[in-house]
Amino acid sequence: MVDFEYWFDNVVSCCDLVLSTVPDRVWIRGEKGLTSAYDPAEFFEQTLGDSDSQNLVRQFADDLRTRGAYEAVLGFSVP
Repeated sequence: MVDFEYWFDNVVSCCDLVLSTVPDRVWIRGEKGLTSAYDPAEFFEQTLGDSDSQNLVRQFADDLRTRGAYEAVLGFSVP
């Protein structure tokens, strides 16, 4: 079972990736080797499907609310 701290670190890392230059470099310019998320669909599969985010947001709702992050993570992870 995934603990909250590990999972939340991964959520923050995904946000950092989106805000970096990596999406432009990989998804638009076609650079290889920067991330395994080679296009937006693969990124969403990795972040939402592979990490089971929809279920884990519900599971960790109280921890997220304590950090003032529930609404932001909910908006990011639940389509």
